[in-house]
Amino acid sequence: MENSQNAQTIQNRMNLEALPTRAYLDETVVPILMQGLSALVQERPEDPLQFLGQFLIHHSNKK
Repeated sequence: MENSQNAQTIQNRMNLEALPTRAYLDETVVPILMQGLSALVQERPEDPLQFLGQFLIHHSNKK
């Protein structure tokens, strides 16, 4: 089972590496970035860059 998971992880990574830049960003960065920007607009913190950075760090392990 573990070998199967490792093989799937490697395959997923190879698939991401094969994507054009825009598709790669759309698949990996844009969804969480849009969530962060939405939270930023709702909160309107005094330091928006720090807020967004903390949001991204906090949510970096979620997919």
